Amino acid sequence: MQIFSHRGRGAGFPENTEPAFQSAINAEVDGIETDIQLTKDGKVVIHHDERLGRVFQGNEKLFELTLEELQSRPCLVEGQEEVQIPTLESVLKLFKANQRLINIEIKVYSAKTYKALVEKTQALVQELEMLPFVFYSSFYRPALEYMKSLDPEAACLLLLEDEDAGDILLLPQLNGFHLSIDTWRKLPENVKKQLMKVTVIRLWTVNQPEDIKLAWKDGIAALISDVPETVKTLVQEFY
Repeated sequence: MQIFSHRGRGAGFPENTEPAFQSAINAEVDGIETDIQLTKDGKVVIHHDERLGRVFQGNEKLFELTLEELQSRPCLVEGQEEVQIPTLESVLKLFKANQRLINIEIKVYSAKTYKALVEKTQALVQELEMLPFVFYSSFYRPALEYMKSLDPEAACLLLLEDEDAGDILLLPQLNGFHLSIDTWRKLPENVKKQLMKVTVIRLWTVNQPEDIKLAWKDGIAALISDVPETVKTLVQEFY
């Protein structure tokens, strides 16, 4: 079972930052899950929320600020004020050097800009020869379909949270699904088995021991977790 650190969480560093990602690498997880957006000047950066204010100072939307402006904003985590919002390029280079996997979630807060985000991301991954280490996820299917049109070899998985079980079976699969642990828990056993036969299933965000055990019992290939070290320990005990 592969274990991914959700936004690099698990060791006390600010989420979606290079110190968090380096910590995940040091913990020998299989990879990390992270989120991308575009800045005002067209740079691809790592950040989850549409606006600043939870991890970094400010209230603006990311696309309202340039990269230089974003990286001038202090981190709000005590003792981590100097940590910056990283670029996708810097994070890809970090993971290439350490031969780790990276799940890039394409955040789409505006349908007007997703194509530019996908194009720039695909170009960076190609330039750095990172395709074997990268797979994409998104709640916004057109972003994944556009990525596949640019690079048919790109692994693209649709994020689902509250889909009806019948809808899941009918949805086009792309390269698989990323399902919330709550969604997976509610699925009938026959639907789970059918999905597992035909496509790749990864679960997020799996933090509780009972959910980790359920995923292991069901034969899930990969988990995304806020507590990757705990997942590693429990999975080793299961074996």
